[in-house]
Amino acid sequence: MSKHTKGPWQMKVNVSSCVALGPSGALIARLLKTDHTELKQIANARLIAAAPQLLDALRAICDELDGQQGYATLGVYDKARAAIAAATGAQAGEGAGRG
Repeated sequence: MSKHTKGPWQMKVNVSSCVALGPSGALIARLLKTDHTELKQIANARLIAAAPQLLDALRAICDELDGQQGYATLGVYDKARAAIAAATGAQAGEGAGRG
């Protein structure tokens, strides 16, 4: 399973780029800005910076629903588990919990 830099991450915008930084200031991602893509790059940087928080929220929702009958067959639950697997490098339904 792949490991990611623990959050929270933050987004910084300067003249030439948008960057996502880890808690110690480590560079997570840099998106170069151009006149045509500045707003899109800022939105992408915001999404990248929110990734650990989004993953934690999905995990919490799925963990809460795991023991409740009927939820495991919901398409939205399956999408959430697939997103967790994609973020962690696990197969959907296998090792998608915390860790």
